[in-house]
Amino acid sequence: MMIEWNKKQLAKNYESGRPLDTKVIIELFNKISEIVSLDNKKILDAGCGTGRISIPLSRRFDSLKITGVDKSKEMIEVLKEKIDEQKIKNYDVIKSDLSKIGFEDNYFDFAIISSVLHSIRDWHEVVKEVMRVIKKEGFLFLISEQGDIFDIGLERKASKGNGLLERFWGRYIELRHKYDLESPEKSQVGLKWELGEPKLIEFLSDMGYSESKSTITINWQKDFSIRESLDIIENRCWSSMFTADNQKFNNLIKDMKRWIEDEKISLQDKYTSSLTINCVVVRLIHPANS
Repeated sequence: MMIEWNKKQLAKNYESGRPLDTKVIIELFNKISEIVSLDNKKILDAGCGTGRISIPLSRRFDSLKITGVDKSKEMIEVLKEKIDEQKIKNYDVIKSDLSKIGFEDNYFDFAIISSVLHSIRDWHEVVKEVMRVIKKEGFLFLISEQGDIFDIGLERKASKGNGLLERFWGRYIELRHKYDLESPEKSQVGLKWELGEPKLIEFLSDMGYSESKSTITINWQKDFSIRESLDIIENRCWSSMFTADNQKFNNLIKDMKRWIEDEKISLQDKYTSSLTINCVVVRLIHPANS
């Protein structure tokens, strides 16, 4: 069954379901710049989406030349709006499939891969293409995120009903089961998500690259109101939501609202989510240069 959803609205709401504090991104790349200089370099954001990572990067390091590539017209439109509104001059955007990046070999100094390979069936081919356009002995920044809101809301961990976060997202998962919606993790059609991307690093080694790597981890917290949490569901901000059967998911939303009322929970009530961003900085050493 083909699932229809408003792709433009999804693009606009994308970041609200994937909160990432700008200060955290800046701190991350400040730490990266202690490992490798970012001055006057060319960097590819492969699967840039709305630029939630590379827009703050472009503002912090204005000598960087950033190219964002994404196949979603709607995501690209939102990104271009940001670039125009913020008058950013060092960011180019290209709509393209990641398996056919239109640049010559060894063009970029660095590439960012974040929150994209889980949604691509032929992710191996995408990685090979990204590797093609990175300079020999260039760098990959493999960025992954984790948080208890995702652990419970994506059913990576079972809710024990402790606290408002576990109660809310535990109820959401119960309703997914009630309406026979598949496990959220099954929406990952490509490389399964793991903090630190160990399978991706293993694949790079299998391709014939030896790598020198450093890992940066930053922990932070964010408060979510019940209104914001309900918005994540209503706006279908996660891939496991916008690929779900429309009628079943609409019934789930109605049941969530009814549960909030029955439990006498205010839309202004808040919980705190503990979040982590991880970046593996991989220096790629081609066998010919070893």
